[in-house]
Amino acid sequence: MELFREAGVAGWAILCCAMVGNPVALIALFGAFLTKKRSARLGLGGAALALGLLTVVAGVGGYLWGMHRAQQAVAFASPDMRQQLLAAARAEALSAVWLALVGCVLPILLGAVALVRGLTTPAEPPEGG
Repeated sequence: MELFREAGVAGWAILCCAMVGNPVALIALFGAFLTKKRSARLGLGGAALALGLLTVVAGVGGYLWGMHRAQQAVAFASPDMRQQLLAAARAEALSAVWLALVGCVLPILLGAVALVRGLTTPAEPPEGG
């Protein structure tokens, strides 16, 4: 819970991406093995992979935003305290990256499995031909 609190606003974006990405990843995995349609496998796998990468982008964005805010906060601090404050801020801002890494593992792995399965599936014959 502390990790989520330290992530701040970015934690909510990461949570939203993970709450959408993880179910899509599970659906993509089931779709990769239960459906014979190449387009379904590619679409679901690509969607899960994209949501996993979006989670990573939210985490990195949260880190950069947190460090920007920390730079603004310590701009008027004494030079001897500035490095200590920035080190503490960096540790806190990295919590957004760790949270994003936890939230993106399943969508990236399962999305990649579904995508590879879709790429190795032969193309469907055209209708009526």
